Amino acid sequence: MDSNLSTLTIPVKQAKDWAKEWQTANTNCAKAFLIPASDLIAMLTEMGVVTKDAKTGTLTVGSTVDQGIRAYVGINPDNKKRGMAEGYGNGLFLVGTQDVKGVHKDIVEGNTGVDLSKMVGTGVYDFIRPCPSNCDITSPLYDPK
Repeated sequence: MDSNLSTLTIPVKQAKDWAKEWQTANTNCAKAFLIPASDLIAMLTEMGVVTKDAKTGTLTVGSTVDQGIRAYVGINPDNKKRGMAEGYGNGLFLVGTQDVKGVHKDIVEGNTGVDLSKMVGTGVYDFIRPCPSNCDITSPLYDPK
């Protein structure tokens, strides 16, 4: 494991405490969101962080300086689609960002002052799968005590 990545982790106890606080205060909200790795790679490719060799399919990671992803939380406005099977209608939308004069600006359709040349679609990714309908019930964060 990259030692630089391990410095970004937090203790499981802290994560459990925060998860418990969220789940206690928001009993009819998603507990978590599953984000497929392939979708994250597609987003990073669009941002120019990852490039794919057309011949070999090999992925190369470029500079991540001043690169980021912002997550927006949403809820389905259709009350009939807010059941447990739909993750209570909760959504998590991801957008790539670009540093523009010290501000991480969203790479999203309609935003000005950012390079949209590599963008595919709108730039807003909704490829998450909410828990409780997609959960790991054995995780200590699923039902923290």
